[in-house]
Amino acid sequence: MFLQHEEVELIKIIRLSKYNQSDQYVWPYTSNLDYSVKSVHWTATHDFSEDDAIVPPEGSVILKAQIWNLEIIPKIQQFIWKVISRALPVYVQLCSRGINTDPTCHRFCMEDETINHVLFLCPHAQATWRCSGLPLFNLQSSNLEENISALFAFMNNVDTSKKISKFSFWVLWYIWKSRNEYLFSQRNVHPVEDIYRESSANDEWNSIYVSKKASPVLNLKPTTWDPPPMGWLKCNFDSTFRKVSSRAGIGWIIRDAKGVFVCVGMVRINNVSTAFQGEALALLYAMHQVWIRGWRQVVPHHAKHGNVLHDIRHWMSLLSECSLGSVNRERNMAADALAKSILEEQEDVICCLIPPLWLIKFLYWPYTI
Repeated sequence: MFLQHEEVELIKIIRLSKYNQSDQYVWPYTSNLDYSVKSVHWTATHDFSEDDAIVPPEGSVILKAQIWNLEIIPKIQQFIWKVISRALPVYVQLCSRGINTDPTCHRFCMEDETINHVLFLCPHAQATWRCSGLPLFNLQSSNLEENISALFAFMNNVDTSKKISKFSFWVLWYIWKSRNEYLFSQRNVHPVEDIYRESSANDEWNSIYVSKKASPVLNLKPTTWDPPPMGWLKCNFDSTFRKVSSRAGIGWIIRDAKGVFVCVGMVRINNVSTAFQGEALALLYAMHQVWIRGWRQVVPHHAKHGNVLHDIRHWMSLLSECSLGSVNRERNMAADALAKSILEEQEDVICCLIPPLWLIKFLYWPYTI
């Protein structure tokens, strides 16, 4: 068997564990490597070869992204998404799915009933848009996305008042409702009545959800260093990965329950293939340092780990009392700074029992301790 040069290089950087276990089957599409039906569904819809590629829904991704930023009720957001994705059950769409039905607009029997026809080009829709009083003069396009883009442009216009900025989407919604009432309830709603219902719904929405909208609550991340229980040490560690050079910088800092500095260390590692591998190695190196110094009651904390995991499990089993946790980046700034610093140093390994001067600001900065 012959291997490509790229495959050989990948095999050479695999780090073998001295404490490896016998091989077993794993499912690579979950974080814990366990099989689940949910992950199978995700794999079927996301992981595929070029031959089995799934055709994404129709419609502009840019327009779809704007939908979810609309300050409007979710059912209208979903409705507009269906419009752009060509997912409304108009007669032309039903025919395209193999349903034997007349594709002609049943209201005026003049043209095929497409989504664009129902919402913009049908005489009833055009009359409704005229009755709305909105300064929209470019809704005659045969391109559905151009018409939808005109509605978003009107909403984002600086001269458009907040009260009527979303009104056009209510018009769109009630044109569709009016079409369904005509087909299924045999009720031909006059455009003026549609406008009255649209205006009432828009005013109600503005009065309840917009005018009285509470100020957003800032989701502030905790930034203070969290001490371990009395008698324990805390080891904060982190890694920095550089894909171009296949290098990772690893840093760790150990403090006691009162926040007093104990020691720090930094290591530069070559032949690291992913940021995930660098993170796992950071934990492994931190546990080595804890073990060789005789400490057993330690809480390793990291800002967010195959073979390296076996080593990690082995070293954790040697620590009689060990608790592993994660913190956000703001609470792990010292370890993050150490991991980045080692990549600029000449030495590959640096350990200090006295903190470097440049690290002092991270130790005593009010937001980190």
